[in-house]
Amino acid sequence: MKMRPHILLSVLALAAQLGCSRAEDSGSSVSDDVPVVTTRSLDSLPTARLGEPVTVLGDAGVPLGGVVGAGRLSDGRLVVADGGNSVLHWFAADGRLVGSFGGPGDGPTEFRTIQAMGVLAGDTVWVYDFAHQRVTFVSPDRSASRVTSLRPRLGSGLAVGILSDGTILAAESWSSTGVAGAAQPGLNREPVAYVSYSREGELRDTLTLVPGREVILRLEDGRAVMGSAPLGRSAVHAVADDRLVVGDQEERELREYTVAGRLARVIRWGGADLRVDQRWEEAWRAERLASVGRGERAEVERQLAGTVLPERRPAFGHLLPGAVGGVWVGDYPMPGAEPAEWVYFDSAGVATERLRMPARFHPLQIGGGWVLGVARDAYDVETVELRRVETRQ
Repeated sequence: MKMRPHILLSVLALAAQLGCSRAEDSGSSVSDDVPVVTTRSLDSLPTARLGEPVTVLGDAGVPLGGVVGAGRLSDGRLVVADGGNSVLHWFAADGRLVGSFGGPGDGPTEFRTIQAMGVLAGDTVWVYDFAHQRVTFVSPDRSASRVTSLRPRLGSGLAVGILSDGTILAAESWSSTGVAGAAQPGLNREPVAYVSYSREGELRDTLTLVPGREVILRLEDGRAVMGSAPLGRSAVHAVADDRLVVGDQEERELREYTVAGRLARVIRWGGADLRVDQRWEEAWRAERLASVGRGERAEVERQLAGTVLPERRPAFGHLLPGAVGGVWVGDYPMPGAEPAEWVYFDSAGVATERLRMPARFHPLQIGGGWVLGVARDAYDVETVELRRVETRQ
């Protein structure tokens, strides 16, 4: 589905009016000229686990106030985007703070709302400020090499990543007001348009339109109120070198698009039944009751008793780019169940290995033999950990 920039918002409006139960180009059927790579079963893949942390950031000296992203540079340094404090921190391989960049503000070297970050070739770090809708490129010496504002601004544009040719990708979702005004009461999926900007920040085109976050609309005093859907699906994505990889979590399927918006490949794989059975229902309710105080428990139990879960759960979780052009796919674990498992699909779309993460640990970058991620303790205090991969069959 291709559309020119000047009709982008019209397409989003139309998609919302139609309910966007499923976008035209994200169904299970594909044309004969699009290759489909299928892995029937993941059971025979080698499985690896992570060892103890090699480096821990944020446990002392430099407290972190909401980690948005983190990356490892070629010389071993670690970069962390602290969204709570609107700053980037550079750490030595042993965890020592070596410098920072940014801080809260509206200036060209300041940030208001850090939404995403990444590391490009040559160790240049890019960081996206949602409030200003601009991308700041920071050199390895921690100086701003370029600041690119997106034009025109999107209503709720989120950064997706940067392709190898410098193209900036963003995701524009229909606003809550738009969904509430255009959709019918009940379960709805807001549309997400993946759009491309030039290196200079000029809007080029729309790569694809997919179903986004599942929400529940209900009427209260004549007004439509939007809430999160239990076990709701969403659009997930990753940038792998020169292509966009997206999934809508309906089925175990990923779609890869070129910078021109052409569907280049479909990746599919097998797995367990996606039906939500009694075990899933019990786990979902137990997780929501775990943090409820004694005085609130009766009311929350009443609300949960009236909640109907969907028949099927999301087919998978988040995506992360791989170290050599592939993509990592996280599973969608049963509520309260840990650790999560990630599967790597190589640059040919073939599943090659699995990786199990420790409890309360979410990966932000997976490299060759190491993982950088956010760990949370029993009090939800964040640290960033670098862990080595320990291969076990």
